[in-house]
Amino acid sequence: MPKLYALIIMKYLITIFLFGLFLFSCETEPINDQKEEPVVKQASLNPNGDSELALLMRQMADELTALKDDINSDIDWKKISDYKTIHSATPTKESMKKDGYQSYAEAFLLSMEALEQSTTANRIEAYNEVINTCMNCHEVTCHGPMRRIEKMYVAVDEE
Repeated sequence: MPKLYALIIMKYLITIFLFGLFLFSCETEPINDQKEEPVVKQASLNPNGDSELALLMRQMADELTALKDDINSDIDWKKISDYKTIHSATPTKESMKKDGYQSYAEAFLLSMEALEQSTTANRIEAYNEVINTCMNCHEVTCHGPMRRIEKMYVAVDEE
């Protein structure tokens, strides 16, 4: 009988030891007085996920739309983002980078450079040329964003 009690006690001691080991092995994170901003993830517009190229082009569209709103302001037009990764960004489908894509990408970069160098007198023309390069490429490769691109043009006052 004493062996039975010893086994029961041993069983309980091992259980308590393992529970204690488990309990103390969990680390708690230090409490930080500053509240972290919640991360808001934008829902993907593409059911297959967002490619590097799609994300880059959305960034371009957002920046160009903001520039459209500031077309007549004195912002620093030399600080437009660098989009040279347009040549190497991975598309949603590899077939989107059809023959001629690299030429369209280069035309876009050149038109962005011309916009950066533009003066107040020719800024609208330079801006609309950037939008033209977007439209020209999308007419051949991916028609989806063409409506959005059409809305990005700045009307030219002809007097």
